[in-house]
Amino acid sequence: MYNGIGLSTTRGSGTNGYVQRNLSTLRSQPQRVEFSRDEKKGSERSFTERKPDPDILLHNKKRQIEVQCLELRDELEGQGLSESEIEDRIESLRTRLLNELVGGLSGTDNTNETHAMAEAKERQNVKLMQAFGIHEASYTEGAAFDRELQVL
Repeated sequence: MYNGIGLSTTRGSGTNGYVQRNLSTLRSQPQRVEFSRDEKKGSERSFTERKPDPDILLHNKKRQIEVQCLELRDELEGQGLSESEIEDRIESLRTRLLNELVGGLSGTDNTNETHAMAEAKERQNVKLMQAFGIHEASYTEGAAFDRELQVL
């Protein structure tokens, strides 16, 4: 038997053991699926841009605040301040940064996180739509390439 195909041994078979593939078998053709223009627009396969998750963005901003607090703690412990004074300064920094976060004063960082990039891209798309005078309600994606709509 060669690679699991054919006879285990050619002794007594009257053949030389050469294995050929069957050329008379019919292979099934993959079935083609025809889509109309209307099905493409609402189908699940059409590209949908994922929205940024606000919970993840908020969590990442809070993590950055805690990192700043830990850096301040290391710096103050290096200066030799008392534990109560360190806690007071860290708590004041934390409340100030959280108030800025709630107030919306904290700018977006130039990070490579997918949710932050998606949020920035969403804001950029809104600005472009406003600049070009495109209204969200009347806009249909891909209409610029539809020849039937261009004739109208």
